[in-house]
Amino acid sequence: MAKRHVTLGVLILLALIVPILGIAQERGNQRPFRGGRFGNSPLGRLIRGNIGRRMSLKADLNLTDEQWSKLKGILEKHRKDFQPVAKKIVERKRTLREVVLSKTADETAIRKAAKNLGTAIGDAAVLASKIADEARTVLTPEQIERISQFSQERDNAIDRWLEEVAD
Repeated sequence: MAKRHVTLGVLILLALIVPILGIAQERGNQRPFRGGRFGNSPLGRLIRGNIGRRMSLKADLNLTDEQWSKLKGILEKHRKDFQPVAKKIVERKRTLREVVLSKTADETAIRKAAKNLGTAIGDAAVLASKIADEARTVLTPEQIERISQFSQERDNAIDRWLEEVAD
């Protein structure tokens, strides 16, 4: 049961701080979105590229068993913090979707729902920042630099994707 909680914590942490810290655990050699129309679309290539970069980052970081253990400890310590933050984002995202797709467009309601979602994302970012600060104490300066490079590579890939879909 504890392993399941750690896994859930890792997944939620990834959703919250991958953009900030850039640490990701990938499952084996799975290749989602491979082939087909979607896999060859700009979005499919972006997703595949991000997965590949995360797998490369994991290998490049070369985390020791002690570092993994400490990082998992940090996640476990904040496990109870994840659920309410993630739940609030999911609920507010659903509310926004419902308002946007309602039969009558109500700009005020849409803006209010979007603002509420933004607030929930802000709460998650604050939590992610705290966790990232703790995680940085476990990493070497070289590992932190590699994570920074990863973030820049990901940003560049997204910029290229935005240019591609605009054409």
